[in-house]
Amino acid sequence: MNFEINTEVNLDMTVRITGRDQATGADVLKLNALFKAVEDLGGTITLPEPETPNNNGWELTNAVLVNGVISYTGGLFEEEGTGSTYNGLFAKKSLAIGESATVGFKFASADITYFAFAVDDGTKYGSWGDLGAVIFQNELAARLISGRDWSDEHKVDLQDNTTYTARIERTAIDTVVLSVSDLNNNLLKERIVTIAEADLKRIWLSAHFANVSTVFSTELTTQTS
Repeated sequence: MNFEINTEVNLDMTVRITGRDQATGADVLKLNALFKAVEDLGGTITLPEPETPNNNGWELTNAVLVNGVISYTGGLFEEEGTGSTYNGLFAKKSLAIGESATVGFKFASADITYFAFAVDDGTKYGSWGDLGAVIFQNELAARLISGRDWSDEHKVDLQDNTTYTARIERTAIDTVVLSVSDLNNNLLKERIVTIAEADLKRIWLSAHFANVSTVFSTELTTQTS
């Protein structure tokens, strides 16, 4: 004979079995007794494999993504390409031609010490690579950067404790459109970046925080045109 028990594992690691919390010793004893009874009868119990969330293709470090909102779960991480460790989160995914990604670009100088939303060829050198483009928080401004081009022509001033919308759209293998808007969808700055012979195939988000107890959540979504 073959039995299947449906289980649900909660974030606090309690287990729900047939709608009941496995919170007491009696529940554990009942479950163990059930296992033994089935084994004594020569049967097996099949527990379904836990589902792994696909996070819409995002690989997350120190973060969860639920219904298009990314949240910091605490902890430190080693920033790719730098060898340095920070309080913060990192998220990355592939970006196809015709696809765009949008993030709530939060500016809060007391809590968020670094915020970068970028696209590159899959390799990150330092804060970002020469073969990449980034929307980067720099002091009281957001800069739309191509490689190492920091020209003020592509800078937009920010107000502290305000959230903006940053968007990166890949329009060709080597071309992306960077844009920053306010929450009323008024376009504040846009830049078209072409990096010859670069395959701008990866998008990533990096945020550093004042400490590991910083509370941070913001929109993170992708769209296909």
